[in-house]
Amino acid sequence: MNVNRLRLVERLHNNTYELVLYLALSAVGVVDAAIIWNGVLFVASLIFFHGTVNSVQLQGTLFGIGVGKALQVGDVLKQLANYDASTAYMRKVIADHENRESLDSKRIKADD
Repeated sequence: MNVNRLRLVERLHNNTYELVLYLALSAVGVVDAAIIWNGVLFVASLIFFHGTVNSVQLQGTLFGIGVGKALQVGDVLKQLANYDASTAYMRKVIADHENRESLDSKRIKADD
């Protein structure tokens, strides 16, 4: 868990406008990433394989990017559905991580 995810869930909770905006930007992000990665794949194929790019490679790239974004959005939606429990859990994980970092920095200073 990270602080950014916690802030995102807090921002989207009970805010329909922000949620719709997040979902729309996620969809646009898939298209943007697909265009970029298909361009990279095309240039790499020109360099290494003399221009042989098949549609399966391009579709596979789009599919992989789409599935990754769908999983990410699904996680956020699950956290919104269980807002109280998931934010409490994220805050606990973040606090535990910060406490561990604090202890580690104190140990490093003590060793010096």
